[in-house]
Amino acid sequence: FISGDLRSSGTLHVAKESYSGTGNLAVSHVQWEGNSLGEWSFLYALSQKELELTQVKGSLADGSLESSSLKMKFQERMPFQGELAVRGVEFNQVLASLQSPGVPVF
Repeated sequence: FISGDLRSSGTLHVAKESYSGTGNLAVSHVQWEGNSLGEWSFLYALSQKELELTQVKGSLADGSLESSSLKMKFQERMPFQGELAVRGVEFNQVLASLQSPGVPVF
C-alpha cells in the first residue's frame, strides 16, 4: 500500500495511440508498506518515445538524491540513462526499513 500527497501541474495530451506532455510533480509524506520514501519533486517531459525527468530532487534516509536529467526510453527493456547524485543517505537505514530477510545490516 502506498500513501502520500501529490501535487502536479502541466499538460497531458492523449490520443488514440499517441501521448505527450510536460509539467511538474511533487510528492511528500510518501509511505510504502509502512516505510517513508521522503519528499520528491521533478519536471517531466513525456513523448511517444521517452520520459525525461529534470531537476530531480528527493530525500531518503537522512540524505538527498538529485539529478539534472534522467531518461527512460519506451522500449522492450525500458533502458534508463542519467546520473543520480546521492549525498548522506544512510543505506543501513534503508535496508533496515525494508526488513529484508537475509540482508545483513550493521
